[in-house]
Amino acid sequence: NGNDIRGGVSTLFSNEADISSKKLIIPEGVSIILDQKYTNQNDHQATGNRKVLAIIVKAKDGNIKLSEEKLSDMMFGTDGAEVSVKSQFEACSYNELTITMA
Repeated sequence: NGNDIRGGVSTLFSNEADISSKKLIIPEGVSIILDQKYTNQNDHQATGNRKVLAIIVKAKDGNIKLSEEKLSDMMFGTDGAEVSVKSQFEACSYNELTITMA
């Protein structure tokens, strides 16, 4: 059905909806628009080798609390991290998607 909400493909638009305490609240009588970007679930799957660039951004009024080495380990497992972004993409894609440093 075209009105079903589907994870990863549905976008809900409403000027009056609110997110509070990790809940989406849509007041009664408020109009919403549901948009489905994909008709085929396979349209948005990624496979192959992808180069990823990780950037540390320092806010004008903030301090950097993450070293380049720690970010690299968290993203790519370069210092032996058991779990990294790279390992999770590979696991979730059944090794169909591999990320490497750009």
